[in-house]
Amino acid sequence: MLKGNFRHTIDKKGRIIVPSKLKRAISEAAEVAVIMLPGKNHCIELYPKDVWSKIEENIARLNSNDPEVLKVIRFYAHNAHEEVLDSQGRILIPAHLREYARIELEKEIIITGTVRYIEVWNPEAMAKVAGNDRDEIDTITARLPQWNY
Repeated sequence: MLKGNFRHTIDKKGRIIVPSKLKRAISEAAEVAVIMLPGKNHCIELYPKDVWSKIEENIARLNSNDPEVLKVIRFYAHNAHEEVLDSQGRILIPAHLREYARIELEKEIIITGTVRYIEVWNPEAMAKVAGNDRDEIDTITARLPQWNY
């Protein structure tokens, strides 16, 4: 399970270090590779390769004759970018994804685990959308039928 919240700096070459706790949680089946794409609210989503493979299987089953479904297929196919973690646990974030997420070189970023994937954030963008209000979270989870603990 990918979880936690980590502050790091993106280097001058556009690389980030995947925190060791998240790196350990990426299964061996992922072959230390991640698939990156634009995420919700201007973050970057990083999927372990094995998780992404399941998403690709679902995408492959979609009906591309439906124009709206074709938009979904194209979004994922056109935007997915694969990177392999180097020996120091770093990955290069492509310029187009850094621009999308408003991440500047040699600036602070936030890396968070969200159970199945990792998000990379500009701290200001994350502050605008983060669910840090426990009362709000309790109200939302009360409506979820599968939320039972």
